[in-house]
Amino acid sequence: MGSFGQKILIIDDDPDIVGVLTLALEHANFEVASANGGKEGLRAAYEHHPDLILLDISMPGMNGLEVLEHLRLVTLVPVILLTSMTYETNHIHGMQNGAADFIAKGTSMEVLMAHINARLELHYPHAHENGHRRVDERLEVDVPRRRIRLDNENVNLTPLQWKLFRHLLENEGRIVPYENLLNAGWQNPEECDLHGVKVQISLLREKLRDSATRSRYIHTVREEGYLFEVRDRV
Repeated sequence: MGSFGQKILIIDDDPDIVGVLTLALEHANFEVASANGGKEGLRAAYEHHPDLILLDISMPGMNGLEVLEHLRLVTLVPVILLTSMTYETNHIHGMQNGAADFIAKGTSMEVLMAHINARLELHYPHAHENGHRRVDERLEVDVPRRRIRLDNENVNLTPLQWKLFRHLLENEGRIVPYENLLNAGWQNPEECDLHGVKVQISLLREKLRDSATRSRYIHTVREEGYLFEVRDRV
């Protein structure tokens, strides 16, 4: 069964399949979003930040394998490919580009659900633990689902901004040097510099409705780094 209201995005141009999957997933306590086609699916993935994606391979315009390649540039969310075709080249291509699983259309719903739950458990091993935290009366963080709510509204962070935010949160009350944030956010720190870190922290503050001069959450420690700590604005 779905935990923490985990969200699944269905990307498929067949409304009948979307309808059947939606009913079954909602019955299993998942939140469900859907998109009709590849380009719409990419927009939906950015908007909804799903925990798992069910992706049809055979779609006009941008097919599922192309969508998968674009997704892997920005997210590691598990993707299960759905197809009515059994060509090994599609299977190989999908796995090489980061697909978590490969399921033939017509597979029983019980088997599909088992695959979904297995992939969620593998990707989010602590999702059944209480990873929800209320930082203060305004800010809530759900670490396993990588979600933030501010004043009861969702805060949409990029994968990079989430990495920086989580690193600051994990070091709450301690100064985090610029170099540590570089290593936490960028796989190759040489691709960024101090200015890049400051730009991303500035964008993160905007999304938290924070500011450098009257900060509530992220505080600048001049010439050292940043500090996450809840303070009343003065």
